[in-house]
Amino acid sequence: MSIASIRWASFTIPFVEDFETSAAGTVRTREGVIIEIGNEHGEIGLGEASPLPERGDGNATDVAAWLAANVDSLVGQDEAANVSPFNAIDVGAALRCGLETALLDLRGKTQGERVADLLASGEPAPRVPVNATIGARRTEAAAKAASVAVAKGFSAVKLKVGVAGSVGAEEERVAVVRAAIGPGVRLRLDANGAWDSATAIEMVAALRPHEIEWIEQPVPAADINGLAAVRRRSRIRVAADESLRSPADAQAILDATAADVLVLKPMQLGGPTACLAVARLAREAGAEVVVTTTIDSGVAAAAALHTAAALGPDLPACGLATLDLLERDLLLAPLRIERGEMSLPATPGLGIAVETNLAWSATD
Repeated sequence: MSIASIRWASFTIPFVEDFETSAAGTVRTREGVIIEIGNEHGEIGLGEASPLPERGDGNATDVAAWLAANVDSLVGQDEAANVSPFNAIDVGAALRCGLETALLDLRGKTQGERVADLLASGEPAPRVPVNATIGARRTEAAAKAASVAVAKGFSAVKLKVGVAGSVGAEEERVAVVRAAIGPGVRLRLDANGAWDSATAIEMVAALRPHEIEWIEQPVPAADINGLAAVRRRSRIRVAADESLRSPADAQAILDATAADVLVLKPMQLGGPTACLAVARLAREAGAEVVVTTTIDSGVAAAAALHTAAALGPDLPACGLATLDLLERDLLLAPLRIERGEMSLPATPGLGIAVETNLAWSATD
């Protein structure tokens, strides 16, 4: 079955409130491109390519320009021969993720299977536990958002750190949030590479009394040796996120014993199949994995959900509950979260449909 058409629609979605990270500063909008691939029978698959410009991944304009320049060479390829015929194409991870996801969605629909079924080696998990993500800069706002999440049934909260300016101020921020959520809720910290290794070691020591599940990316992405140094000195588990952009990066992190947890982001790694390859490496080395979004629209969130479900029922809470940070998710029906778990859609493919008012461009 061949690819008969490709079209795409760029989007810009405001955040509900300004979102703070140490790497990107204040973020007010999320931009990306929805990709639709159709076959000769009129069936379509959806994907999303949403690069993060602050990480050097290009932007939505670059994605749309590449599609416009290359769509004629893509139409006519045999989508059934390989679920990702784009692996050899020299494009960024986000665009590869979008193209692969659209093909997986299309293949699932044509075969009557969910994407998670296509990806899994066994039975996929019907539900995936998820954490709430807190990105408010002000301590009071962060504590309020965390307590609201717990009231909604979340049993894990991820707090953005590295934005308070000093060890003392950071410790106070974490202490206030921990008090707001109580002792029974897991608390993770995400520094987005905010500190050098010496500062990170000092910070981890100060934060240890607050019962932290793990601290994510305490040092810059390129500093694998620094990440390993923090892990050796830390009484808190260390997770690698921005350092992980390929299976080769995963192997380097594991060889250096630099992380206890690998954060798998389909948009950052290049799609669901790359995430599964990294998960295999991690598990063989005795490391844990968790799947998260890059705060994308509902299409990429659905792809990340299917990826997580394909890894089985024993995952820790994943970072998939990010759609409520945005004013819209672009979906006709939302992904369901109840009591801190996101349900896998029951219908074939990704099990989603997008809004009908997107501004599509195409060369059919």
